[in-house]
Amino acid sequence: MAEDGPDGVRPYLEVQHCLRELARQGFLLTLVSRNEEADVHALFARREDFPLRWEDFAATVINWEAKSENIRRVAEKLNIGVDAVAFIDDNWGELSQVGLALPEVRLLAASSPQATLRALHFCPLLWKPGVLLEDSLRRADVQANATRVRLQSAYSPQEYRQKLGICLTFSVNPRQRAERVTELLNKTNQFIFTFLRPTAQDVQDYMHRGDRVCVVCHMRDTLSDSGLIAIVLGSRTNHGSGEEELRVDELAVSCRALGRGVETGMIFALLARACAALDCQRLRLVWKTGPRNAPGLTWLQEHWPGEVGDGLATADARLLRGHLEGVIVADASPGEAGA
Repeated sequence: MAEDGPDGVRPYLEVQHCLRELARQGFLLTLVSRNEEADVHALFARREDFPLRWEDFAATVINWEAKSENIRRVAEKLNIGVDAVAFIDDNWGELSQVGLALPEVRLLAASSPQATLRALHFCPLLWKPGVLLEDSLRRADVQANATRVRLQSAYSPQEYRQKLGICLTFSVNPRQRAERVTELLNKTNQFIFTFLRPTAQDVQDYMHRGDRVCVVCHMRDTLSDSGLIAIVLGSRTNHGSGEEELRVDELAVSCRALGRGVETGMIFALLARACAALDCQRLRLVWKTGPRNAPGLTWLQEHWPGEVGDGLATADARLLRGHLEGVIVADASPGEAGA
């Protein structure tokens, strides 16, 4: 663009249409560009023939720094790992620089429209079996985070939650959301504890067997709807103590839900509902250290209501009292939860 100007840019129209379809499926489009930001804005404003519009991007970083550094910034904005990024560029020098600095990033060479489409089609990161409710919500939810950060810096924690109007809705065994439960438990890497990675049939078993339970949380606020963002899978066990225990087979929270000051109360509410559903008086969580689940393990050490040892956390279910001041909490009706 710097050499040819906005009118001289030759767009890969088929690729842009493909990227818009990926955005519809819930993938986040981002833009890193070595240009003046005002010029890139002008390009999208001027070129009405572009299928992609400025608002299609969940995050943009435009400056003269290395693209690898800007990819790191994009990942931080989205609260994801760089190994979840596919980088498309037609400049082999840029691809090489990113590949050397960030070997986890998937590189796609845009040498021609046809080659780019093939690369997108065969990229494993972009394979998805279907489109869920959360896919249509994801971009708006991520874009709203910039406003949430500004509010968080301007108000006390309770005032911040009241300004956001956070609403949490809990459902026990929501059979109609089994596909989303399976998806979230298999792609969450940061706030997760056992890496159970259940199949769709496994999730169905938790929702139908009398000695197992699945409890989920749906989050929304005045800025956006985040969808189903937290899950507990539990089983009823007895370790000879005379009291029934809830074995936490998995506890996972989407990275999009983190940072709003309600994680602890939300998790305690999930666990309390799981204990009530299976009539359990105690909790047992066998946890593992994974490559990127430091956020979850940090929370465990700082907020777990009982004892935390090497790979094992236990607690009395009566200690599950959340911290949800200024948050609306609701439970889905039985019909909504299990339909």
